[in-house]
Amino acid sequence: MTRFWIMLDQGVSFVEKAFQRMTGGKIFMPKMPSIKIIDLAKVINPNNKIKIVGIRPAEKIHESMSSKDKSKQIIDLKNHYVIIPAFKNTNQLKKKYLVNKIKEKSIFVKKNQLLF
Repeated sequence: MTRFWIMLDQGVSFVEKAFQRMTGGKIFMPKMPSIKIIDLAKVINPNNKIKIVGIRPAEKIHESMSSKDKSKQIIDLKNHYVIIPAFKNTNQLKKKYLVNKIKEKSIFVKKNQLLF
């Protein structure tokens, strides 16, 4: 099983920066590392015996930040992704979101790309 990992100070910093960059309707997703839960347990206490009890009902094996069907609405910036609102007239309105409030330029992710 894998889970995303972010430290508290990194999360707070990300939210502060999102406030500077945001305009209406955007969802911000930080680019953050994932870690296997078993590896985390070994790092926390390498001498402990690990007992694997299995997966709980409805638990995910691996997390993903978005689904493939949302890929046409996701733009990629240096340290984060942004999901822009879905529009009927996508070409003109999408161009508006490729440069954010603080003049950072972005690109769209590949079609049907799953973000891990």
